[in-house]
Amino acid sequence: MALSISQALKLNSFSKAHLLTGEVGLEHEINSVNIIEAPMEEKWETKKALFLTSFYAIKDDLNEQIRTIELLAAGESAGLVFQTGILDELPEAVIQRARELGLPIIEIPEEVDYSEVIQPVVSAILQEKTYLLQRSDEIHRQLSTLSLAGGGLKSVVTALSGLINHPVTVLDSWGSVLASAGFEEGCQFEELLPKYHSRQSERQAEEYWRERGYRLVSLLPSETQPSSGYILAYDPISTLDALDRVAMEQAAVMASLELVKQRAVLEAERRLQRGFFENLLGKEGLSENEILTHAHSFGWDLRGKHVAALMDISRAEQSFLSRVGSSRADLELAKIRFLQSAGRLVNERNRGGILAEQGNLIVLLPHTNLKTSPSQMQVEFEKLAEAVGDLLKDMLGEFPSPIVFGGFHEAVTDLRVSHAEAKSALDVCRKMKSAKRVVWYDDVSLYVLLERVAVQPETMNWFNRTLGELVEYDRHNNSHLVQTLEAYFDANQQLQQTAYQLFIHPKTLKYRLGRIEKILGTNPFSKEQQLNYYLACKLAKLMDI
Repeated sequence: MALSISQALKLNSFSKAHLLTGEVGLEHEINSVNIIEAPMEEKWETKKALFLTSFYAIKDDLNEQIRTIELLAAGESAGLVFQTGILDELPEAVIQRARELGLPIIEIPEEVDYSEVIQPVVSAILQEKTYLLQRSDEIHRQLSTLSLAGGGLKSVVTALSGLINHPVTVLDSWGSVLASAGFEEGCQFEELLPKYHSRQSERQAEEYWRERGYRLVSLLPSETQPSSGYILAYDPISTLDALDRVAMEQAAVMASLELVKQRAVLEAERRLQRGFFENLLGKEGLSENEILTHAHSFGWDLRGKHVAALMDISRAEQSFLSRVGSSRADLELAKIRFLQSAGRLVNERNRGGILAEQGNLIVLLPHTNLKTSPSQMQVEFEKLAEAVGDLLKDMLGEFPSPIVFGGFHEAVTDLRVSHAEAKSALDVCRKMKSAKRVVWYDDVSLYVLLERVAVQPETMNWFNRTLGELVEYDRHNNSHLVQTLEAYFDANQQLQQTAYQLFIHPKTLKYRLGRIEKILGTNPFSKEQQLNYYLACKLAKLMDI
């Protein structure tokens, strides 16, 4: 829609003009008109400007004339109008340089005054801009009406596709499709999506999509949030004009508002969900009907939910923030994206399953199929939890190891118990620095019980009397005799198996066991002593000794 060199040449003011060179630049847009009658400086703004000159100040300096052409071309000037008189004709070297750079040069005779050229061109530019403003206002009203009517992102991209007559899609800043319109049925747009592992800058995204025939407009950032995505129009042969660009920019405003509304709704849901887990799963005395009713307000059906799993995402958050350029605002966008994607994954793999946020924890309530055996359910639930963990690692950078399940319980009211068991088991796994990806409460229930009594003074007195000397020996000699003792117990006192697990020779293990008995002054494997020393080893592991 902007005035081009070819259109300007059709104005009456150019009736006596002729094009010296620059045919390839005839579609250069003209946004302003200016005069050059002094040596040109590099800092001058020249983009899309049409300049008039007689080369009066540099009439005797061919090098300076060529330098002017180079500066205009480098600054993306629309073109140059040369008036004869001071020079009878433009030197061929100047014309040749302009030809090489694709800069249009138009020659006008001496009798044509500058004002005769400037006034009609400026008038035409203003007419174009007035038209753009009017159409921009119309487009804004049309898109605003759709947004106020609650049509969402889909209505915005559908309207935009109709306005510019090109396929349109909205992506978030990780490259995920939020809405599309105008693409042929069956078009696999997702196949073109870059595999982002972090938010992409507008420059990175624009380079990627421009190479694939798309025009891109960034969704407008707010004062507290970075740009959250892009509108793309498929334009492989570059037919979109200035008015189309205006429509895209107006649509970007509406799409940004839609995303802000969606984010506000999602944040409100997150707050309510956190309150649900804090108040309902952590509070005794609530009836099954009260729990089911409250959960139903989120669209959740807790019937068929017999076990709770927890994932701590603190390390994943820190991993994300450690990336160069990542901010808290970026992290919040990433968490929202993860929750949405993880929710879809759970729904696909475990119809009716629930995934929600509870502070730095992700709560998973898988749906139980009563026709499936308990052992098979455990396998399926572990695979589901690991898939969610892998998704978190892909999006935030760290697997939430370990993912901890509570025990199975029959009544809905006992989900609180399973949730509490998972929380206790997670605390124990943190202290033990468990390397397992998935842990069940029954796997660590002994440690949970030991942790509850470990803080008692009499427990520490008993521990010091039982294993204290061996702990001190390890501390002073940098040895691993407590670990050896525990491993021997866990392997049912099988020499070969214990040596294999500890990556040592059986003779080395025999030597260590002898040292243990000598330091303790007793045989820890005698029937009277076994339980004491076994529990003491487990307590030492919990205390990170």
